[in-house]
Amino acid sequence: MKPPQHNRAGITLLEVLISIGILSVGLASVMALIPAGGNQAKKAVIEDRRGAMGVAGFADLVNYGMLNTSNWSTVPTAPYRIVIDPLGNATFPAAATGLTAIAVGGISAGSAAADVVFAAGDDLVYVDDATVSDPENYPQVARLTSGNERRLADGYFSWLVTLVPAGTASPTQSYRATIVEFYRRPPSSAALVNKYTVTAPSGGSVGGTSFMVNLSGSPLSTDDFKSLFPIGGVLLFTNNSSVHEWRRIVVAAPTASGSSVTSVELLVDRDVSSSASDVCAFEGAVGLIEKTVQLEDPSPWTP
Repeated sequence: MKPPQHNRAGITLLEVLISIGILSVGLASVMALIPAGGNQAKKAVIEDRRGAMGVAGFADLVNYGMLNTSNWSTVPTAPYRIVIDPLGNATFPAAATGLTAIAVGGISAGSAAADVVFAAGDDLVYVDDATVSDPENYPQVARLTSGNERRLADGYFSWLVTLVPAGTASPTQSYRATIVEFYRRPPSSAALVNKYTVTAPSGGSVGGTSFMVNLSGSPLSTDDFKSLFPIGGVLLFTNNSSVHEWRRIVVAAPTASGSSVTSVELLVDRDVSSSASDVCAFEGAVGLIEKTVQLEDPSPWTP
């Protein structure tokens, strides 16, 4: 005799609840990956843009006559140690570092030309007709196309350049041009720029790639510390006269007291001169590119 057969009409409530629980765990795991993925995508965009902007910046140095001393607003005593930074001259500690802040003819601080040259215009948002009224939150960079349309860009990426001697001390010598790139650099009136004294790490000496920076005189909040000393950020090491060396941060290990950071141990990507006594940190600095250049002599054939 055959055993009785029971036909199932569906699944039980318990099985539904178990399935929902398994699905919830899976969705929670996927959701946790989204912020991390977005952060990595942002870093990839910054790395890509800053590389392109650095190469373009060197072309602009030549195309806009920045290597021609006759175009400088001020010609200091040779050998020159200068910074060209029309988007942030008000906050760059030029006097404190022994650099002379200069302007280049036609690219004065706060001018439209400064935005066009020193802020990237390729991070486009949208295109609208030039006759349309400006949006409420007008971006930093705007250019007209040949079709009389306005290309609107966020202008998140910008740069400055320093020129310091790269050899013998003569006016015609080679110079080390360093283009420092920024992402979301605050306006000059609100930018966070701090200068600190560097000391030797425990058991070491000043110089090389490791340093201690004492922040106890001006402790930083956690957010400000992250803004000034991010991994991959850029610092200027100086002795306020003859040493001006830009380096990228490899490791920044803070020491906190309560809610304030009082010191940080730094590891940078290249050796720094043992004569360096101070370090300047800039909010928004994300990269640098360096090249040895020759200054142009004034002639009838140069602008």
